[in-house]
Amino acid sequence: MDVSRVRTVEIAGCSMEPLLPLGARVVVVANGADAVSPGDIVLLETPTCRVIHRLIWLGVVDEQPVVFHRGEINGGGIGVAAATAVVGSAVAVISSPRGRGFEDNLAAIDAPKGLWLAAWRCRAFCCLHRLGRLVPTGLRRWARRKLLAQ
Repeated sequence: MDVSRVRTVEIAGCSMEPLLPLGARVVVVANGADAVSPGDIVLLETPTCRVIHRLIWLGVVDEQPVVFHRGEINGGGIGVAAATAVVGSAVAVISSPRGRGFEDNLAAIDAPKGLWLAAWRCRAFCCLHRLGRLVPTGLRRWARRKLLAQ
């Protein structure tokens, strides 16, 4: 493995609790959007923020590849980012402020039970969006609110 593609990131928020508590440090392998799949924990970087979330779905909106993502916390909403924002996958927890044992394989941790429903909602959103003008504007707005809000 190319060491230059590996970095550590400190968890600065609570959206991934209890899996990744505030202050935990995780190892991220920079492999881009092509190497991730739904259920993976990914690092997303945009010009305004950096976030680690669970990847729910890879889709296409306005002919641009996007990723739908969400934290582990109950009631968390679904976010959408350009696929180019995916830096890579979180593969291990190397320190935790709560004394939790080291987790050396985050990919083996099962996704929450409701992930399939969230993925279905994201897929439905992409399908509705592709229909474009065939779907009335009011219905598209309603679908966007319902599918992306929890």
